[in-house]
Amino acid sequence: MVYGTPKKNPVLESHFTNPENTYAASKLLTEKILRVYSEKMKINFTILRFMGIYGIVSPYIKQAIPSFIEKIMKNENPVIFGSGKVKRNHIYIDDAIDAIITSIKNKKNGEYNIGGFDSPTNLEIIKIINKSLDMKIKPNFKNSENKEHSFIANIEKARSILQFNPKISIEQGIDKTIQKYNDRGYGQKF
Repeated sequence: MVYGTPKKNPVLESHFTNPENTYAASKLLTEKILRVYSEKMKINFTILRFMGIYGIVSPYIKQAIPSFIEKIMKNENPVIFGSGKVKRNHIYIDDAIDAIITSIKNKKNGEYNIGGFDSPTNLEIIKIINKSLDMKIKPNFKNSENKEHSFIANIEKARSILQFNPKISIEQGIDKTIQKYNDRGYGQKF
C-alpha cells in the first residue's frame, strides 16, 4: 500500500512511495520512524511489505479471497469490482509467518516485499475456489470507482537477502483456507 498505484510490474522496493489513503500513509510514516530510530540507536531494522495475506478465517476479514470463498460456499455469487483481470501475488498466512521468522533469524536491514510466487487474477481465483468446492458459481461484476491496476510485488530481494521462499501455491492456499472454513463450520455445502 505504501507504493500506491505502480508505474510498472513487478514492483521493486526501490519503487517510489505514494500512499493513496490514510492507512497506507500511516504505514509509510511508521517505516520512516523505524528507519530514523534504528539509525539513531544503531540497531537493525527489517520492514516487511506484505501483499494480501489470506488463509485467516474470521468474520472481520473482508478481503477478496475470503469474501469469494464465503460467497461460493453459501452458493452465492461473489462480487468482483471492475473486470476481474487485475493480478496480485497474494500470500498464504503460513508463508507470511515464515517470512517473519526468516527475517528475525537473518537480521538484515531494509525493506522487503513479501508476496506469493503466483499472481492470479480475481477471475482465476474464483475459478480455483469453484474447482476446489466442486461448484460452478459465477461472479457478479460491479463497476469500480477506482481505476484498475495489477500489483505484483517483486520478491527477489527477500529471496536473495533474507533467504525467504514462499512454498504454498494459490491452489494449495485456497484448499487450506477452505478446509479451515469447513473445520469451523462455515458454509452450507459441507
